[in-house]
Amino acid sequence: MKKIGVFIITALFFWQVFACTVFWINRDGLSFGAANEDGAETRMLIISEPPNNGNNGYVLIEYTTEGVGVQLGVNEKGLFFDGLAAPAVAVEPDPERPQGSWQKLMVDILEQFESADDALAYKASFDTSFAGQEAGFMIFGDRLGRAGVVEPDGKIITNGEKDFFVAANFYLSDPDIEGSGGFDHYNTAEWWINDIEELNVQSVRDILRAVKQGITRISVVYDLDNAVLYIYSERNYDEVAVFDMKEWFKKGFQIVYADELEYVSHDELFADEMDEDVEDNDVINSDEPCEQNEETHCSGGNSGCTITLM
Repeated sequence: MKKIGVFIITALFFWQVFACTVFWINRDGLSFGAANEDGAETRMLIISEPPNNGNNGYVLIEYTTEGVGVQLGVNEKGLFFDGLAAPAVAVEPDPERPQGSWQKLMVDILEQFESADDALAYKASFDTSFAGQEAGFMIFGDRLGRAGVVEPDGKIITNGEKDFFVAANFYLSDPDIEGSGGFDHYNTAEWWINDIEELNVQSVRDILRAVKQGITRISVVYDLDNAVLYIYSERNYDEVAVFDMKEWFKKGFQIVYADELEYVSHDELFADEMDEDVEDNDVINSDEPCEQNEETHCSGGNSGCTITLM
């Protein structure tokens, strides 16, 4: 079987190359979400909304490209979402599924829910298609051990008994639809996740680096247990901005560009967790086309290669 990616606002993703990768891991009592947002050159905007009137506080990240908008987000309870582009499919009218605004639904979900299962069911109860078509799907993951996607027709696919979930730019229910993509990123992420020796921010960051593309605009690691985002801008995984939701909420409602955050050395920040023995699983970045053999695991196709020594 092939694999999936990240969607956003239905038919508006015609400009984006199918390259995004999103995943969730719940292992050893720890929960992380992660995403590479790949697309046209643009600045990424971060919106921080503190809890109010009994609603959860949350953070949204959006493209500033006109007509795109919110792409991903997370709330203080440890529930995150991302949207993945995929081939446009027809959505049959269903009177049991009222029309809903995709972006409003995402805010409603972050404000109200803690569980990915509840979020998936809520999203599935609405039809967010445009003119009878939808070109993508949603992934949700939480700190409670649950994750999954909801496809345009309301079909829900979850992690089941697995402790991780990966999404790229294809429908899990039908990966062979013409125009699907992101299979190499999906497979590479899954391979890395299965190979993790110690789950932490650094190991999650390394997976994002392994599946990055030349058009990766922002990479985010969500520490779902502690409501902290680790943000990497424009494929620079050596510097990280730490976005502690609890601290930002003290400032009230905030809007800031991702490239205006304070970035620090990743290795210095996580010096105590650094593994000094990196003879295996080293990452080598190359501009050459990707060629996989039994000694390497690589992603990137003809646009450049990330090689993992095995």
